[in-house]
Amino acid sequence: MGNRSNSYNTGLEEERNKIDGFVNNYTRGFFNVTISSNSTEYHDGERNDDKVSTEGLILVSLILWIFILIGIAGNLMVIYGVLSDRKMRASVTNLFIINLAVADFIILALGIPDTVLFSIDQGYLLGVVACKGLRYGIVLSWYASVMNQIALCIERYIAIVHPLKANILCNRRNTLIGIACIWPLSAAFAIPIPIFNVIGTPPNATDAKCATRFPGNHGSIFSAWKYAEMTLWYIVPMVILIVLYTIVGHRLFAGAEELHGGRKDKGESDALKARRGVIKMLVASVVLYLISYSPIQGMLIYTTFRPFPLHKRWMWHAFVISLVYVNSAANPILYSIFSQNFRRRFQRMVCFCSTKYRAARSLSTAGSSCSQTVGQCPSNATKYSLVHLNRGHSEA
Repeated sequence: MGNRSNSYNTGLEEERNKIDGFVNNYTRGFFNVTISSNSTEYHDGERNDDKVSTEGLILVSLILWIFILIGIAGNLMVIYGVLSDRKMRASVTNLFIINLAVADFIILALGIPDTVLFSIDQGYLLGVVACKGLRYGIVLSWYASVMNQIALCIERYIAIVHPLKANILCNRRNTLIGIACIWPLSAAFAIPIPIFNVIGTPPNATDAKCATRFPGNHGSIFSAWKYAEMTLWYIVPMVILIVLYTIVGHRLFAGAEELHGGRKDKGESDALKARRGVIKMLVASVVLYLISYSPIQGMLIYTTFRPFPLHKRWMWHAFVISLVYVNSAANPILYSIFSQNFRRRFQRMVCFCSTKYRAARSLSTAGSSCSQTVGQCPSNATKYSLVHLNRGHSEA
């Protein structure tokens, strides 16, 4: 009887260790910029992964910083470029693109403190408010970006497959209402982060960690939460996006004559070409999301069946983190590649900044020469004409 009881207790302990191992391995090594792995679980404190060299840490940190800076600059250009152009601002599609750029910008901007901590490798030093607040902002922005991509896909589907309903369902008013609903819903779904995130030091460790810690049977609750998150924010969105964009692509590329009633005048051909370009751009964005977040979700499934080896791969974690940053940083690049309107707008913005810089340097040089040679400084009228001419050129 005693042996049977001991065997039963041993079995329970092994099962509990298996669950804890799953949680530890799925979350270990991430500093929550990886969004889907936003919760770092306490573990035994040992750094059992590949030995991290100083050179490796510097290299990965440098790559992350490059992605962050490019992404922040690119998304700011998207936001400013659309808002400052009346024609682009009038497009319903561009309103969703602005919203997506805002979400990507927040993810990258709020990821900066975690990237700094990752670079110095000294544990979590920011305090419980940052542990709750920064992680909450990152996760809700990720949710918002997913919902935004779904809304954008549905809008394109209605506009192309059901054009007669587009003016009713996808007008500007309904679009703004939809965008306004995305953020509160995202905030509600991400609410476990500020409630259950805590800071603590794992056993046998010296560095503090920011972790999501559920009360009660933490291991089971945590794994159920992660699987629900994967289903709601990865599998279901991917199915919706793939199905709808497949239908839209078939209509645009295989049924072009049917779409335009068999007519092929130049105006309709240009409109069809523009629509195809937009769909290519959006599909590329979805493919990028699929590539960027698949490793995280694959790791969840992997650690369910093999809960121990994966946490030893430090470079794997660095790779996954980099992919998440790539997803938020690359959308502006995709816009400039696939959209002629965005490409022209970006070129104008760059030319405008470069022209203003050259004008400022010209005036500065002229002022410097004036201080050395009397009578060679341009008059105020000449200065005004120079600046005015440059402004007019940049706006053309």
